[in-house]
Amino acid sequence: MVEEAYAQGKMIDHSSWVLDRGCNFCDVDMLLDSKGCCLWCFLERTKNRKTLSKGQRIVFDTLSNLNGYHIAAVLRHSVDVKERINSRFDIQEAEVWFDRGQRQVLLNNEQYQRLVCAWAKNPYKALNRLRLNFNQNGRNHSKNKKVIQMKHNQFEMPLI
Repeated sequence: MVEEAYAQGKMIDHSSWVLDRGCNFCDVDMLLDSKGCCLWCFLERTKNRKTLSKGQRIVFDTLSNLNGYHIAAVLRHSVDVKERINSRFDIQEAEVWFDRGQRQVLLNNEQYQRLVCAWAKNPYKALNRLRLNFNQNGRNHSKNKKVIQMKHNQFEMPLI
């Protein structure tokens, strides 16, 4: 059933739409809703959100700027186009944006897995853990945004 849904998703053709201002449909690769809190994910072979397509970048910026307990992430992988992506083990780095797009953390695969498991269990606690680690370890970068590389053991949530 999952494979069929994936195949059908790849068969969607939006080219017959001609909408004002060049608007078009865009997809989010993964969504994990837990208690009404959303973790939106875009899968990319590149390292940062600047390389997303224009439509995906607009959607990503919109989602990462929403109020509430929501986060948006670009998940970097190096899986060949012809291969299936294992959304748990093939992710090399997760670039996670939260607090209306003003905060960003980079997670390795283990930290990303811990975040997903923690999000499913309790998104409020998971986001507060990100905020706590961010506030303790953030560095100022350009445009007054803080960006941190999480240290190996900083995101201590249970891994399933």
